[in-house]
Amino acid sequence: MHDNVTNERTTRDTGLGTIKKANECVAREDRGPLFDEFWNDGELAVLFGPAGVGKSVLAVQVADALARGRPMDGFNMPEDRRRVLYVDMKLTEDQFGERYTFEKDYYSPAKRFRHSENLYIGCPHDTSQLCDYLREKIAEKHISVVVIDDASEFRSTYDGTRETLIVMRQLRRLQRELGISVLVIASSRQPGITGMVTENDLMRSRVLCETADSAFALGVHPTDRTWRYLMQIRSRSDALYWTGGQLPYCRMSKTDDGNLAFKFDDRFLPEYDEETRKLIVAIKHRHDEGASFRLIAEDLGIPVSRAHRLFKKWRPDLVRPEDIPVVEENDEEGTDSDSRDLDQKENVHAAPEGVAVPTSFVGTDGVVLDDEELDTKEIPPTPPRDTGSLDWPDWLDPKLTPEMYRGREILVESRDERGLPKVFYGLKPSGAVHRYVRDAWGTSGSAVYP
Repeated sequence: MHDNVTNERTTRDTGLGTIKKANECVAREDRGPLFDEFWNDGELAVLFGPAGVGKSVLAVQVADALARGRPMDGFNMPEDRRRVLYVDMKLTEDQFGERYTFEKDYYSPAKRFRHSENLYIGCPHDTSQLCDYLREKIAEKHISVVVIDDASEFRSTYDGTRETLIVMRQLRRLQRELGISVLVIASSRQPGITGMVTENDLMRSRVLCETADSAFALGVHPTDRTWRYLMQIRSRSDALYWTGGQLPYCRMSKTDDGNLAFKFDDRFLPEYDEETRKLIVAIKHRHDEGASFRLIAEDLGIPVSRAHRLFKKWRPDLVRPEDIPVVEENDEEGTDSDSRDLDQKENVHAAPEGVAVPTSFVGTDGVVLDDEELDTKEIPPTPPRDTGSLDWPDWLDPKLTPEMYRGREILVESRDERGLPKVFYGLKPSGAVHRYVRDAWGTSGSAVYP
């Protein structure tokens, strides 16, 4: 077929399909990763894992990052904002809102986390009309990214593989027709004896991975169930990267501003240049002294919004010894100025008021874990004291060093290369002694006896 004006060959979609020369099939220049190597732009991807592992939490976290145009720390993601539709067929609007609300106590007002204005939540009245619903909303809101939670809602039988596969093929056609990116969440059974999630855990639903362009799994760490891991399963775009010994590890946490999200291991902490690091530490120090963000911004010559944004990026490991103000000794003992300076020096690593830091951690099946069993913030230890204030049992090694760590007294057996406690002991209110070991997976502890 030729064009009547240019007399050039053209292709036309007759409804049965298109055809073009192989040399005309070129990659889009604007195509790139949506969520690092796990999910690329213009792909149909599948995220699966056992129930209660946090698949929906991770999907909302990725969707919100795409909508804001702010990549998750350590991951390769686009910096331009996308309009994202999150099709939640499991939670009601009230349940979704409650998940992202933090209520400190009965007397404090609840804080609701504000997602990006480019993130939309919706659900079709009839799941059998999902593609028609998506086609309408994509045209109405100019959506470019769709997340579907989850594939089990398409089942009309116990197995449901046939119904789910039909929907996946419809999504594939819609994705190719409109050029959108789609992420489908699927549930798998609990992994086998190895504890690592595989395609076999999807049983007959593993055909979903064959339909998709990429597939990745979220699982529970086999030895420490407070940790999660992400693992690539399939990818048509490139070789698998996040597999083997390079798996990203993360913990689920809820912050004071109501956000429920995953915090990844130290490899994914953001790195700052020396100038930015000093600004963060200076803003934190000035704000702790009572200065307002407006006054801090004027003194440092930066916008107020940037001062507030840098304040939220403060971490204990950003503080260097030269950043800590030296307290001058006074000949007069017991003065008020000495006590104020000493308190200020000792509290230099304290979490600033109003900063979103983890307050509780959610384990398997939604159980909130005691922060004494966790070690999510590597806070530099305070200088060891000569004697401990707790009544430690006599059968413990007298060479163990007592010190204050995370507001509790511990006995340190060994330290890592940064001087942080690696093997240490804690005393429970009941008098039981627990021995803790901190490694790359986290902190694990068990009771010890004479």
